[in-house]
Amino acid sequence: MAIIYRRIKNYISFYKKDEFIKKAEQFNVYRINAVHKMRRSNLTQLSKELDKVKSCFIELYNLYDEIQDSFRVDFHGFKKDVFIDYLTEEDREQYFG
Repeated sequence: MAIIYRRIKNYISFYKKDEFIKKAEQFNVYRINAVHKMRRSNLTQLSKELDKVKSCFIELYNLYDEIQDSFRVDFHGFKKDVFIDYLTEEDREQYFG
């Protein structure tokens, strides 16, 4: 998971990327805190921690859904193998035999 996170953070850009990264980091902090408190807390305290995790996850998922919709709009016109027309005969032979 850390590899995917680093690649998203360092190599690509997209609509609401900074907000998504912040929310993912916040979710991870809440998640880690909840796991560590599982052994040291009573159920009431644990329930409060898990409510934070759940709330943050819902916000993160909704943001992801919004970003995915943006990608759909951005790439709606792209079709599979649309650039195949730009291959030369030599390239076609090399790639497709």
